[in-house]
Amino acid sequence: MQSTRADITGHMESADTSLDKPESIKRILVVVEPDLLAADSPLSSALIRRGLWLARETRATLELFHVRSDGPTLTHWGHADRERMNERIEWIDRAATALAELAVNLTAESGIAVEHDACWAENHVAAILQKTAESRADLVLKAADRAGYRIGLFERPDWALLRQSPAHVWFVGEKVDAPRHLLAATGDSGEEDSDRIDAVDDASICAFADALRDTCQLRTSILHASDSHASNSGREADQQSLAELLEPLALDLVSTNFIEGSPRDALPEFAER
Repeated sequence: MQSTRADITGHMESADTSLDKPESIKRILVVVEPDLLAADSPLSSALIRRGLWLARETRATLELFHVRSDGPTLTHWGHADRERMNERIEWIDRAATALAELAVNLTAESGIAVEHDACWAENHVAAILQKTAESRADLVLKAADRAGYRIGLFERPDWALLRQSPAHVWFVGEKVDAPRHLLAATGDSGEEDSDRIDAVDDASICAFADALRDTCQLRTSILHASDSHASNSGREADQQSLAELLEPLALDLVSTNFIEGSPRDALPEFAER
């Protein structure tokens, strides 16, 4: 397939989809990994519970998506093309059957209609990105991955998904409880090699957080990161811009916190506090 962001909502590249109303959260894509399909009780997983909870609260359509890709292991290098193709077909047939069964069980348990799709792809992240675009998902739910090690290089698929997704990405940890406090991060990304997040991106993040706050009754805070080297006047202008950004929303500066420095350090610390 060709490609076309913990409980912190990710970045959204495109501002085409309006998120200023709760009812605009219409489709949730849940990325189901192989280990979840093989689990004895997939219905009890935190990822599935989070998807069902959100679908109920927002009345959104829930779609399960599984993508399988075989890495360039020595075993696969030794196989003929026909053998590899037959192996892939068998993988996807088994995965599609397991996914369909999971969807049926979810519907029986929750009463929520659940769609599903499975595919094989060379690039796992590219497949998720394409499916997100094709399904016009407003939110992607995914269990967080650790960095992988492949052919002498560390790869971070979650980071690639977060930076390239046309929809918000919500990584789900191991806790099964429904969220009570949402932290939406705006401002400087803190990455020297990345583009600075602009006002359009911040607006979509705040609108999405506001929609979840209103629909799911979540306590919501805004954490705004600013350049630690900025002048006092620059920081004041930053705060004024954020106040104007939040004015049409139910969020306000009382729930807003300003930090200076790297969000990589500040976000986990603030979320824990």
